[in-house]
Amino acid sequence: MFDLIIIGTGIAGLYTALKLDRKYKILMISKGKLSNCNTLRAEGGMACAISSDDSPALHAKDTIRAGGSLNNLKTVSVLTNEILDRIKDMEAMGFVFDHHPDGSLILGLEGFHSKRRILHSYSDRIGVSIFQFLSEKAKECPNIEFIEDTSVTDIMINDQGIYCGIQALIEGKPKLLSSKLLIVASGGFSKIYSRSTSDPTILGDMISISFRAGLELTDLEFIQFHPTTFIKEGFEPFLLTEALRGEGAILLNNKKERFMMRYHPEQELAARDIVSRAIFDESKKQGNEIFYLDLKPIGKEKLLSLFPGVRDGCQKRGIDITTDLVPIFPAAHYTMGGIRTNLHGETNIENIYAVGEVACNGVHGANRLASNSLIDALVFANKTADKIMNSPLPVMSGSENKTAEKKEAISYPSITEIRNLNWKYLGIERNEIELLHYQETLKPYLKDALFGLDPTDPHRIERNIILTSYLIATVANLRKESRGAHFRSDYPVLDPNYQFSFVIRKNHQGDLMKITYEKRG
Repeated sequence: MFDLIIIGTGIAGLYTALKLDRKYKILMISKGKLSNCNTLRAEGGMACAISSDDSPALHAKDTIRAGGSLNNLKTVSVLTNEILDRIKDMEAMGFVFDHHPDGSLILGLEGFHSKRRILHSYSDRIGVSIFQFLSEKAKECPNIEFIEDTSVTDIMINDQGIYCGIQALIEGKPKLLSSKLLIVASGGFSKIYSRSTSDPTILGDMISISFRAGLELTDLEFIQFHPTTFIKEGFEPFLLTEALRGEGAILLNNKKERFMMRYHPEQELAARDIVSRAIFDESKKQGNEIFYLDLKPIGKEKLLSLFPGVRDGCQKRGIDITTDLVPIFPAAHYTMGGIRTNLHGETNIENIYAVGEVACNGVHGANRLASNSLIDALVFANKTADKIMNSPLPVMSGSENKTAEKKEAISYPSITEIRNLNWKYLGIERNEIELLHYQETLKPYLKDALFGLDPTDPHRIERNIILTSYLIATVANLRKESRGAHFRSDYPVLDPNYQFSFVIRKNHQGDLMKITYEKRG
C-alpha cells in the first residue's frame, strides 16, 4: 500500500519525491533501470535570470518569443520568477553549480536568450550531475521505494471516474498496484521518431496510456527537433549542446560554407525550430543531408574545459573536436505537449498529477527555449509537492479490473517501421495530404490500441506508439498554420486565428476523441 506512485525516475519525479513530507510512502517506477531517463542526457544547463543585468521579465520575454507567443503567460511568469528560489534550494541541498575562480557563477549563452543566464554543473554534464545528486538523496529516504524494469500498462479509473491504481508488468507478469495518488513523470515521446536524442526506453507509452484512461492531452503537434545531433550509423544519436553555438561554433553545409545568414539574422543563435528548418531546407537544395558543426572557433582550451562530455562522445564516434568537423543533422529532442495540467500539476482526473516533460501547462508554448526544461521540472514539481502536502490525502478508491478484448490477427508494423513513418510524416515539415494519408494508414490498428489492451500482448508497444502517432497527426492537421516547432509547407505562416491550443481526450460516446480549445497568450 502506497500513498503515492511516481512513474519515472528523472529530475521531475525525483525532485517531487524529495520535496514531499517523509510521512508519505512513495513508490518510484522505472521502465528500465533507475538511470533510464532523459535527465541524464541533459547537456545545456538551467536558465535563470540571476545576473544584475538580467531579470525574470526578460527571461519570460525570451521564453515567449521562442514559444511563438502560444505560451500560458501565467505559467511563464511562475517559471522565470520561482526558478531563482529553486536554484537556492538546490544549493542548500548541497548541489554545486560551476563557478569562476573568483567565486562568481559561470553563465552561458544559448539561442534566443538575450543575456548570459545558463547555469552549468560539471561543465556540459549537468544532466549526469543532477541525476546522481537527486537519486542519491532519494535513496537515502526510507519512505521512497524504487522498482526497476517495470512497464506501466494501464492507469486504472473506477466507476466514479477517480484514479484507483495502475497495472504494470513486473518480471513479465501483470500486477495491480494501488495508491492514493499518482504522479506521472515519465518523460516525453520523442523516441517515436527514427532520429531522436531520447533514452531508448522512453517511447511515449504514457501518452497513449493516459489517453485511454481519459486524461486530457494538449499541444501534441509541437515536437522540438534539435538542430545539432551527431548521427552516425552504428552509433546512438548524440546531442551536441546548443551551448557550443553560444560559445561560437558555426554550421556548415556540404560545401563547408556557412549558410544560416540566409535564414535568420541571429544565424546559429536563432531558436531551435528555426535552425532545424534551415538545415532541412538547405538539405533539399543541396540534395543530401551532409552538414557539419565547426567547433574550432571556440578555441581549443575553452572547448576542452567547457565541453568534456562533447569531447568524449565525439571521440567514441571517431571525431576529434579540436581538429575535425562534426557531422550533424536534426533529430527529435523534446516534446512540448503532453498531459494537460494546471500550475500545480493537477489533471482533469481526480488524484492524478503530471510533472516534467510528460506534462503540459503551456509554459513552453509552440517551442521550448533552450535550457528551460530542467527548470520546468524543478519549479512545477515543487508546486505539485506543495499542493499535495496542503491537501488531505484521499481515501483509497476501489479498484477496477479491466478485461482485455480478444484481438484480431493483424499484421502490425514493427517499432522501427513506425518510427521511420513518423520521421517522414510528422517530422520537421508537414502538409495536409501526407497527414491525412498517415491517419488513414494508422486507422486499421486503432481499435485494439483504444480498448482493453492485454498487458502481455506482444504488440502492446506497437499499439501504444500507433495511437500516440495518430493523435499527433490529427492535431497537426487541424493546426493549419506554422508556429514554433510545427511547420506546415501548405500553411507556411503564423495565423493569429490559431492563438489557442487543441485539448483532446478520449470520447466514450463512440467517436475516437473529443477536441476542445484553450486560448493562450
